Amino acid sequence: IRRVMDDIASYFERHGFAIVLGPEAEPDYYNFDALNIPPDHPAREGFDSFYLSENVLLRPHTSPMQIRTLEAFAPPVAVIVPGKCYRRDAVDARHSFMFHQVEGLLVGEAIHFGHLKGMLIGMCRELFGAETDVRFRPSYFPFTEPSAEVDARCPVCQGRGGTCRMCGGAGWIELGGSGMVHPNVLANLKYDPDIYSGWAFGFGLERIALRRYDIDDIRRFFENDPQFLEQLA
Repeated sequence: IRRVMDDIASYFERHGFAIVLGPEAEPDYYNFDALNIPPDHPAREGFDSFYLSENVLLRPHTSPMQIRTLEAFAPPVAVIVPGKCYRRDAVDARHSFMFHQVEGLLVGEAIHFGHLKGMLIGMCRELFGAETDVRFRPSYFPFTEPSAEVDARCPVCQGRGGTCRMCGGAGWIELGGSGMVHPNVLANLKYDPDIYSGWAFGFGLERIALRRYDIDDIRRFFENDPQFLEQLA
């Protein structure tokens, strides 16, 4: 996981991005309100998040740092945010209740979706190889519009799917979500969305490591198996 994060950090630092860190426990405001997530959104319910008190929870994503960064610095802003996240997911070959994520944020003038695609395709091909197939699927996130899921072709079944355990038969491995920063998010921070635009993404580091090292089960990262760790050394 550290090796993957170091390589991602190196890629974005070469493109002028700074690395920032944030707290793992965040108020509702940073996790939801400021990110245009309405009170009735399912992500607010206890079955998705670990609440420490009535209004403070372990962050389910690194996106709160979008808000903290834009509160602290005026555009242009270009940062990535690595860190741990927590969700009440059932543990299986592709999910864990604790995982590592990297957030990316670029806000400035005349930023468009083409910038986002170019940066993420370049990152994936640097991590997985120059011939890696990457696709963007339309999706929905309250804090981005338009939004897209980003997938890389499964290295085990080569996109054939079927009974492949790594990709669950989909032929592709989901890396994370992305999109253009929602105008409401910018407006709530007093930045005019008619002047400023931006993009953001959030990728799971374990999923990238699964794809990169041909590992078929996320649980292996947390078992401390010496033989497994030696294979990755």
